[in-house]
Amino acid sequence: MLVDMHLHALPNSTDSFITLKEIVSLAKQRGLDAICLTDHDTMGGREFAEEYSREIGFPIFVGVEYYSLWGDITAWGIDSFPDHRGDAQAFIDQVNAAGGFCVSAHPFRTNNRGFKENLRDAKGLHGVEVLNGSADMDANRTALQFCRELGLKAIGASDAHVPHQVGKYVTWLPEMVDNLKDFVTQLRTQDTRPAIWNGSSYDVVESVHVELSNIIQTHKENKEEEPLVINKGTVKDILSSCGVKEEHVTEFDKKYDEAFGENAELSPQNIIDKNNFQLRTPDVIVKVDPSKSDVVETRVIDGTKYILIRADNDVEVNGVNIKIKK
Repeated sequence: MLVDMHLHALPNSTDSFITLKEIVSLAKQRGLDAICLTDHDTMGGREFAEEYSREIGFPIFVGVEYYSLWGDITAWGIDSFPDHRGDAQAFIDQVNAAGGFCVSAHPFRTNNRGFKENLRDAKGLHGVEVLNGSADMDANRTALQFCRELGLKAIGASDAHVPHQVGKYVTWLPEMVDNLKDFVTQLRTQDTRPAIWNGSSYDVVESVHVELSNIIQTHKENKEEEPLVINKGTVKDILSSCGVKEEHVTEFDKKYDEAFGENAELSPQNIIDKNNFQLRTPDVIVKVDPSKSDVVETRVIDGTKYILIRADNDVEVNGVNIKIKK
């Protein structure tokens, strides 16, 4: 089940530029199974959202984004919340007493509305937005590090206030549910994974993939002309930062050299994209159909490392057919 867990709609979020009906239409176009309405410090849209949800047969889970003294918290499963900017821990305690679910929203976003290091002092938080559509990649990366350190659930959410942002990041849940009670129960008891819209579908990602996706997104945002590639050292650093055991990192180091060569560089997009397989050395780029990756092998001949490509069928060079002599 794919759910955008942080959305703002007119008229209750006055900084939004989109209505609930428009959000639902866009969510359906992207193949989402449900959305969450989390307006700023209000659940005034709950009655309409619940009625509209029943009318169209599409789950809309109404929560709130509460602005506490430590920062924004999204929460579900409560009927009320303070009518003023109050203590974060008191609100978290209220959510837990009601059997609800609460998340630190964009904790390191540069708008002074995130928990930042206060995440370590909060007791009873359930999740952290490790992918927030309104935060930059550095902020999301830091959020992911804290989420792992504290053992909280990783949440993806668009935080959309405008149409094009709806569904940018979402959360994957293992089971389909259609009511708020079951939604909260699943959030509290089941695994959650962030997911990223790739332009045509969603990629559900693990921690390592989130790190690689952050690198890709930063490269895009900086509009760098050079193609993005990473080397073995970068991948090892990511594996270590994501908690991969040292013996597995060492094994990766060995396998990398055997498969690609010590100085080979890879496209991070192809590491996380099952539809691409690309190998790069300082002088050569090789692209292969992922389903045919077995035609590529590495071999040492007379002390020199080679990449070998089996060529049983026709071979073209710049559109010209060539024959390989036996």
